[in-house]
Amino acid sequence: MTHRKQQIFLITIIPFFDCRHTAINSTGIPLTHKDSCMHIQLHDLITLREIKSVFSSYYPYLRLEFYAVPHKIFEASAEKDILPDDVQLQTIKAGHTDGVIDIMPTEKVADLEREFQVRFDLPAQVLRLEHGEWTQTTGMDSFTLRDVNEYSRLDSDEDVIEEDEEIYND
Repeated sequence: MTHRKQQIFLITIIPFFDCRHTAINSTGIPLTHKDSCMHIQLHDLITLREIKSVFSSYYPYLRLEFYAVPHKIFEASAEKDILPDDVQLQTIKAGHTDGVIDIMPTEKVADLEREFQVRFDLPAQVLRLEHGEWTQTTGMDSFTLRDVNEYSRLDSDEDVIEEDEEIYND
């Protein structure tokens, strides 16, 4: 009889002010996605694609990218150092430690990138959607994830409006 390792993929989204319990606001309405804290369980069998997918489902105008080489705050990472999406954590680091990363909307971009680096020895960059292209947030490292996501959403909405105006005026 052969045994397969079962992959465990834990994601919970709960209010950022508590990060322990599902809550409702003072009017009895459940808090929205944008007010919540996200937890991602990192373990040997999780792939970078899975981590990135969960993050982007919560922040649709942001993307995580993982690199072979660390970077400093307000510093860009080289495209040649991007790690492939299908890589499992156990492949990247032999001494990887399992753990949970809590991602709060009020967390600064630089703090999230530093947490991936320090706790998991996994260099990360947050990218934002700008004029339809993914750009590293190097100049926005001191902004919160919520603010950068919203800024990128508004930027994307402007692109849609401009495209619609071009079609309408033609």
